[in-house]
Amino acid sequence: MQLSSPINSLGPFVRRYGRELAALGIKTVGDALAHYPFRYEDLSCIVKIAEARPGETTTVRGTLKSIGSFRTPRRKIFIVEALLSDGSGNVLLTWFGQRHLIKVLKPGDELLVSGTPELGKRGIQFISPVWEPARDVQAHVGRIVPVYSVTGGLTPKAMRAIMLQLLPAADLLQEILPADIVARHALPQRNEMARALHFPESAETLRAAERRRDFEQLFLISLGNAWLRADLARYSATPIPFDQETTKNFVSRLPFSLTDGQKKSAWQILKDMSASRPMNRLLDGDVGSGKTLVAAIAALNAARAGAQSVFLVPTGVLALQHFETLSRYLSEVKINIALLTASTARESQAGRVADVGRAKLLEEIQSGAVSLVVGTHALLEEKVSFAQLALTVVDEQHRFGVAQRKALGEKAGAGRLPHLLSMTATPIPRTLSLTAFGDLDLSVIPERPPGRLPVKTTVVSRDKKTVLTAALNQTVKDGHQAFVVCPRIAEEGASSRRSVELVAKELKTMVPKLRLATLHGKMKAEKKDELMSAFVAGKHDILISTTVIEVGVDVPNATLMVVEGAEHFGLAQLHQLRGRVGRGSAPGVCLLIPDQASPDSYRRLKLLECCYDGWRLAEADLRERGPGEILGTAQTGFSELSAAALQNTALRETANEEARRLLAADPALTRSPALAALLTVRFGKVQLS
Repeated sequence: MQLSSPINSLGPFVRRYGRELAALGIKTVGDALAHYPFRYEDLSCIVKIAEARPGETTTVRGTLKSIGSFRTPRRKIFIVEALLSDGSGNVLLTWFGQRHLIKVLKPGDELLVSGTPELGKRGIQFISPVWEPARDVQAHVGRIVPVYSVTGGLTPKAMRAIMLQLLPAADLLQEILPADIVARHALPQRNEMARALHFPESAETLRAAERRRDFEQLFLISLGNAWLRADLARYSATPIPFDQETTKNFVSRLPFSLTDGQKKSAWQILKDMSASRPMNRLLDGDVGSGKTLVAAIAALNAARAGAQSVFLVPTGVLALQHFETLSRYLSEVKINIALLTASTARESQAGRVADVGRAKLLEEIQSGAVSLVVGTHALLEEKVSFAQLALTVVDEQHRFGVAQRKALGEKAGAGRLPHLLSMTATPIPRTLSLTAFGDLDLSVIPERPPGRLPVKTTVVSRDKKTVLTAALNQTVKDGHQAFVVCPRIAEEGASSRRSVELVAKELKTMVPKLRLATLHGKMKAEKKDELMSAFVAGKHDILISTTVIEVGVDVPNATLMVVEGAEHFGLAQLHQLRGRVGRGSAPGVCLLIPDQASPDSYRRLKLLECCYDGWRLAEADLRERGPGEILGTAQTGFSELSAAALQNTALRETANEEARRLLAADPALTRSPALAALLTVRFGKVQLS
């Protein structure tokens, strides 16, 4: 068995759960070892049966004296009963509907049993307890038991059995931390950490393993950020002087005043751009807070300096909307703006928009006649050359790699990197931004959009279908449109998560007269753009979608957001989704419909009814669900990082100091090849000399 061995090669038992494991991102033995438990149950204290107390979680060990089964008279429920004895007393074990136990358990078997005993008519008894044969290595009972995130038909017990089977592969894990760091902080070796995280022998070994895990994650992130900063410092950029008069005139012509957050962010950006080192800044602001206007001020200054800017966005529809917005903002100044996507070549001069030939537009960009180009990420791959590209603005992508920036720099032909401004509508708590985006400078627009009313949010139970039907019908009757967002595209196994396909089928019956359309991430980009354009044009009443619309276009006519299976989403994500409605003159409404919400999940959702502060909601997400909920699973290295690790200031500072010390002594990490290889995978192919 190797770390690269396919998980399905471990035998028929593991292959049975191949689909579920793949859904969790587990395809190899190494992937499985990196899938750590999210919590633990301490079932290690074994007591005598005579000492078991009703209402207290208890583990006992004994010999099975008898086992039998019967059906209840009325409901015909199959019940298995067994008697367990340890010499101090007897206890009754009862299971419902588990007829296989009659074949599995036999009198004389020695078992470990955990559960919460109850006092019944026949004395103390365990109802549906967890059990396991007594043996040298326990997986489910009689130890600190790991609890893993699972999906579909993969049960926690099956997941533990799989992990126990592959645990010997932990010894194949290569140590990546330098030996002096491990020794200086008394950290366990990496293989010891993995063993203890999956099946801890004691509370002490678990605490040591968790500390090593948190330190390693914080250290890698800190080192990666410092690595990226060091690489970026090797390059130069075109300095863009701050044109105070032009900027002042532009702002004075706007039909509204800039917020304090916009003013501060614009100044930070313009100050960065005036330097000969490439700007690397993240602009964080709520949906509709005016980030695009701040970016337009930066692009205006670049144009006045004779340089060019490019706006990169995820979709063609969003590119068109950015183009129209920027054309409107900059209509009073003489700046040529171009829209270039796979299907569109368009130009705006002093507010006058016209379609142009693709070849002609490419020539104008190359000659410098066009100052600002808006397009999708396909611009990176097309044969587009710039006369003097000085600024790149990226929308809704937290990280824009050095390699991609170098590709744009090469298009400019100046041997320089363009300044980078990355924009996001995801509220990022300060503790997270300091760690996750240590290679970026951060600007924040904390204010709500001027004049924007809060989106009235209500948690609705699934059985109240009439509320949903009435809301959809009334929204369309009032001349508006609605989004319905689902956790997944199609039904998968035993999962309870609502899907686009299922909800679309139900809505066709519930609101048969309304025009429905479905949209999801697996569609081709052209099809998604086509559907979204049709929805913006009012050709559909309801758009049923996955969260692909989270990073979406502005649909001022949309006033209702319905989120199915709401408990499966993070608070910050739900806040972004509801920010997609109520962007016109009519107020927005958001209905959150949970599937099977636990009391904690329901309480979490209710917070959205009274809280409209995106940063407060993001902080709650960080505490309860970790940074992966805010950054998304694509942010490699953050999905397993706990909120506790982020908020452990001392550990974070220690990790930062060790990262700085290591890079100072070995800037190219030549003495730590395994560490360099891992950073290259996590943070991109950055070459340091």
